[in-house]
Amino acid sequence: MKRLLFFMLFATLMTSAYAQYEIKSYGGKPKAGDRIQGVIRDSVGPISAAVIKEINFKNKNVEWAIADKDGHFTLKLVNPADSFEVFSQGYYTIQFPISESQYDILLQRNPVTFKDRRGSTVHDRTGFKYDDIHPLIYLDGITFNPAKTDWEGLDYTKDSYNETEIAHLLGIEADSITKIKVLRGEAATKMWGTRARNGYIEVWTKGHDAW
Repeated sequence: MKRLLFFMLFATLMTSAYAQYEIKSYGGKPKAGDRIQGVIRDSVGPISAAVIKEINFKNKNVEWAIADKDGHFTLKLVNPADSFEVFSQGYYTIQFPISESQYDILLQRNPVTFKDRRGSTVHDRTGFKYDDIHPLIYLDGITFNPAKTDWEGLDYTKDSYNETEIAHLLGIEADSITKIKVLRGEAATKMWGTRARNGYIEVWTKGHDAW
């Protein structure tokens, strides 16, 4: 009886977990140094800028990749005994063991409204708000929408920014910033599509390093 209850509970947990995503994997068991490829999407289409991380047994990020505008990603595997974590704004974050070298990952939307660290709404992929002036911004892998007043005094057409400028724009501490990446023109739209037609600024902070 106890064994039956255990398997019923296990099945319930698995159903709940897998309701948040669906994975098709193939290509055979990979080894260290192999290239892992795949696509991340939802029921509508590809999810650009989704982040996939390789997580070791200490729950530390050892490798990462960001999906392009078509949802495709490629990363170099460090240890096949690790697991993958996938997250994107507006979707459930998932983690699963590494079993194959190619993946088709279908994420499910998380109905909970995302908030940025200052409390203003961060819009999901279908509700993302951009204009004809300002760059697309990702903070720790999540779309960030600064208020128009935050842009005052900052040249949003520059090819590089320092930590002080970005800290003022995003309302965070300058010493928390670990990496800043800026793309312009074709380099930005090739990666992120028309949302980045005004440029792309990617910022990572301590504790969220995906670089």
